Amino acid sequence: MAIVEKVASHADERTVVMVLSDHGFESTYDHERGPEGFFIMAGGPVEHSAQRGRISIYDIAPTVLALLGVPVPDDMDGEVAGEMLPASFWEEHPLRNVPSYERSDRVIAVEPSSYMDEEVLDRL
Repeated sequence: MAIVEKVASHADERTVVMVLSDHGFESTYDHERGPEGFFIMAGGPVEHSAQRGRISIYDIAPTVLALLGVPVPDDMDGEVAGEMLPASFWEEHPLRNVPSYERSDRVIAVEPSSYMDEEVLDRL
C-alpha cells in the first residue's frame, strides 16, 4: 500500500489527516541541496489531486487554523493552502483573519528580586 493510501485510510469525512516531512520544503539553514519535503493531506473536504503546487512549511499552521475555523493572524508567516480545498469549502467556511494573537500588555520578562536570587543560589 502506497503512503497516500495509508494516510487516506485514517481519514474520513470529519477527519483531515496531514503528514509532512521534518526536512526539506525550503532552503532552511542554508540546506539548499537537501531533499524536497513532502506534504500529504487527506479526508474531510480535501479533494484528491496529484497535481498540487509547492507548499511552504510556513503554510501548514495557517492551513490548520483555517480548517478548524479559527481566524488566521495577519502577522503569521505563511499562507493558507487554499488550493488544496474545493471552492465549496470556502463558500461554507469563509476564511477569517485577525491582526494578531500577540498581546501588547504581555509581560516579557520579570526581574527577580535579590532575595529570590540568593534563595535559588542557596538551593543550588
